[in-house]
Amino acid sequence: MGEESTMKNGTLSPCPECGAAFIEINTIGSNTKGSAKTHFIRCVKCGYSLGPYVLLKQAIKEWEKIERGAPDPDKGPEEAAGDLDKPEETETDMNKPEETKPVEKEWTKAHRKSPDKISMVMLPIGQLRNHPKNVRKVYADIDDLADSIRTRGVMQNLTVVPAPGHEDDLDLFYVVIGNRRLQAAQKAGLSKLPCSIAFNMPEREQISIMVTENMQRSDLSLIEQAEGFQLMLDLGETVQTIHEKTGLSETTVRHRLKLSELGVDQIRKRQAREEKESERYYQLTIKDYEYLEKIKSVKQRRDILDKAENSSNLRWRVDSELKAQQQAEELKKFEKVMLKLGIVRDDKKGSWHSGYEQIKSYRIEAGLPDSVGLPKKYQGKEKKMYWCDSYGTVYIMAPEKKEKKTKTAADLEREDQDKRRKEIKDILTAMNAETDQFVRDLCTGAHSRPADPDALKDILWYLATRVHSNGAMCTLDVRRFAAFMKKTSDYWTMKDEDCAEVAKMPVWLQMLIAAATRYDENRFQQLVNYYAQYNREPAEGVMDWYEFLHQLGFSFSKEEYYVILNGTSELYTKEKAEAET
Repeated sequence: MGEESTMKNGTLSPCPECGAAFIEINTIGSNTKGSAKTHFIRCVKCGYSLGPYVLLKQAIKEWEKIERGAPDPDKGPEEAAGDLDKPEETETDMNKPEETKPVEKEWTKAHRKSPDKISMVMLPIGQLRNHPKNVRKVYADIDDLADSIRTRGVMQNLTVVPAPGHEDDLDLFYVVIGNRRLQAAQKAGLSKLPCSIAFNMPEREQISIMVTENMQRSDLSLIEQAEGFQLMLDLGETVQTIHEKTGLSETTVRHRLKLSELGVDQIRKRQAREEKESERYYQLTIKDYEYLEKIKSVKQRRDILDKAENSSNLRWRVDSELKAQQQAEELKKFEKVMLKLGIVRDDKKGSWHSGYEQIKSYRIEAGLPDSVGLPKKYQGKEKKMYWCDSYGTVYIMAPEKKEKKTKTAADLEREDQDKRRKEIKDILTAMNAETDQFVRDLCTGAHSRPADPDALKDILWYLATRVHSNGAMCTLDVRRFAAFMKKTSDYWTMKDEDCAEVAKMPVWLQMLIAAATRYDENRFQQLVNYYAQYNREPAEGVMDWYEFLHQLGFSFSKEEYYVILNGTSELYTKEKAEAET
C-alpha cells in the first residue's frame, strides 16, 4: 500500500476525525507514461482519508492545514483559548432552543467581496442539513465517533454550501464534506460546528467531492456507489474522470453504472424481498449483477432480476435469454433464405400436420444454413410448402402424395379405441371439476363442514402425501393452494394477498386442498389407458379420494360417472382374455 509511519511527535498531525496517531500514506497508479501517481493519507483506525492528490507533498500540506479544535473565527486568540476553561453544557442548556439566526451581516458582506474564497465560521447545528444528493443514505456505526466528538469536539471543519434559496439570508446549509460527522455531532449533543463555507461551488463539483470522499470508506453500499456514479455522469463526468477522482478502475465504474440502469428502487425492493422471503429468494452477489449485464435490454434485465429466485436461477435465466436471442437471429436469417425460395413460415401447422411430410430439418443451436437445396421431386412446388420452428428445430414441410388406402380391421379397431378414450377422458375431466368444486365450497363455507374436522387429519395426511404409481408426491406449496382456489394452474402468478387468504384457513382445510391438488384432472384421466381400457392401479387412489369426499357429503351429478369410476362402463374396451371369456 505504500509507506507507513508512526506519527508520535512526527511530521504529521494526528487524525482530525478520531485523534489517532497512526497514519498511512497510500499510493494509486504508477509513473508509466500517461499515468500519474495519486497519493492520499488515511487513518488506520477510523479510515478517514484526505485526497487523492497528484503530489504527496500537497496532500501532506493539506493535512497539516486542518485546524484541530476549530475555534470560533469571530473571537481573538486569547478569547478562543479561554473557551477551553468554560464548563461543559448541562443537559438543560442542551435542551434549549437552538439559535438559527443568519450569519452576521458584516461577515456576509466581507465574503461577498471575495465570493470564491472559503470562509471559516461556527454555525448552529440547526442550520446544517445532510446534503440531499449525497449517495450515502445510511450512517451506521457512529457511536464511537459521537463519543470522540463529545470528548474532544469536532477536530476538522465541515465543508458546506448555502442551500438553494438561502444564498442571501445564509440561514441554511448543505454539508458537502462531513455528513457523517454531522450525524455524530447531533448524537453527541453539540450546538455549533466549525464549518468552511464554499461559495459558488457548482453542483457537479459538490457531488464529485461527496462521491470521492465516500469511496475512501469501505462501508458504502453498491447501490450508493452506483447512484453516485450516475449522478456524476449526469452532471457531465465521464468514466475516465470518475476513475481518476475515485481511484476505482474503469471496469468497476462501468459495472456500477450498469447497476444503476436497473433502477435503485428496484434493487432495494429486491433486497427487501431477499430479507423478507429468505427461504425463497437468496441474496444476489455483485458477480450476479455483473453476469446480468450480458443482457443488453435494460427492460429484460429488470424482468430477470424480478423473477430470479437465487444466483443459479438468475444465471439460468440469463443463459436462456441469450440462447433465445441467438435463435431469433438465426431464424431471421433463415426466413430470408426461405423467402427467396417462395416458402412461407407457418408455426401453427407445426411439424406433424396432416397431409404434409418433413423433407428437411435443422437444429437451430447448430446454426442454420445460408442456402437450401430441395430434392428434385419437390422443386416447383415451393408455394404449397411451408417451414416451421418447433422446440429448437426448423422443419421444411411439403404436401405428401395422397394414396387411397383401404382400412384394415386393425385400423378400424384403433379408430374405435380413440373415440372411446376421448369420450371417457371428457367424462373424467367433468368428474374432477365436481370434486374440486366441492373442496372449494368446503373451504369458503358454501357447504356445511364436519362437526369434528380434527378427526380427519390422519386420513387427509395419507391422501395428500400418498406416493402414486408414477412416483409423484405431494408439493406442499401455499402458492399452489392459492392457485387451486383461483381455478388456475399458474401458481407462480399468485399474489401475496392470495396466499395470505389460504394461510389463514384451518390446517385441516389446507390439508384438504393439498389432497385435491394430488387428485387433479391428470390423475383422473389416468383411469383410462391408451387402448381405452380401465387402468386399475391409479383408479384405486381416485376411489379412495371419492369415498372420503362422499363421507363429507359429496356425490356425483350423473350416474354414468360412478360406472366410469369403478370400471364397469361399456365405454371401456375389454382386454382380450376377458373378452374371450
